[in-house]
Amino acid sequence: MSRIVHTPEPTVAGTDVTVREVIYAYDFLKYGPEDIAHKHDVSVADVEAALAYYYEHRGEFVPTPAEAVG
Repeated sequence: MSRIVHTPEPTVAGTDVTVREVIYAYDFLKYGPEDIAHKHDVSVADVEAALAYYYEHRGEFVPTPAEAVG
């Protein structure tokens, strides 16, 4: 079973945590996977799946204005 679903934005299955939120915390805020998992109440494997999804589908993600400035 996939850990990432489209609702319509890629999201950790069974949660409302988006891949965009995970990548923002990881790349912009410099949180580690364990910190992100704790903050969003998901497993580290979920965070790793979100990061992997992002890097495999990077072209699908258009930066928001806030992300573009950061």
